[in-house]
Amino acid sequence: MPAWEALQSLVTLLKTLPTGVVAQDHIGLRRPSAVADLPRVVASVGEVQDFPAGIGGLVGSHKVSNTSWSSDTGSRTSGTFTIELWAGDETTLVNLATAVTGKLEDAVATTGAGFGKLAAASVGPINLTTLDGLQPGGATGLRLPIAAAFSFEAVTPTQTGPGGIIQKVHVDVHELDTSDVNEAMDLP
Repeated sequence: MPAWEALQSLVTLLKTLPTGVVAQDHIGLRRPSAVADLPRVVASVGEVQDFPAGIGGLVGSHKVSNTSWSSDTGSRTSGTFTIELWAGDETTLVNLATAVTGKLEDAVATTGAGFGKLAAASVGPINLTTLDGLQPGGATGLRLPIAAAFSFEAVTPTQTGPGGIIQKVHVDVHELDTSDVNEAMDLP
């Protein structure tokens, strides 16, 4: 599923944030449920649209050897990521927000992660909320949501044998005049 690949790529990208800002194991898909989980970065994806990339999903092909070809198929996914930033205090949350938005604006890093576009569409507001799974009145944290529009392309190479991608070509020849030429053949 291309949306899942895009989400995994975003999480991997965010795991390159400095460990002084947030621990790598505090970046993922699960909201914090205890104060020890803070600070935390939580990602989700929505408004997803998938399209085949290239022509019918075929992005390209190239010769691997005299008897083998590789065809690259791909899909393009677009949508909106919701990135929730969680922290126990405002200073930590602002530092985390600065690091995350900086990563989203890093064209080299985002392109290298497979994103054609990854840009913050909205940020905020900061709210004080109960940590996930706890009853009202339980431990709280500050949460700052960031919505980021994205487009992501996933390419999958598939190797084929000596026959290559095209296994057979079917040819039909029909004359429109009165010569009655009407032939068909399969070319290997």
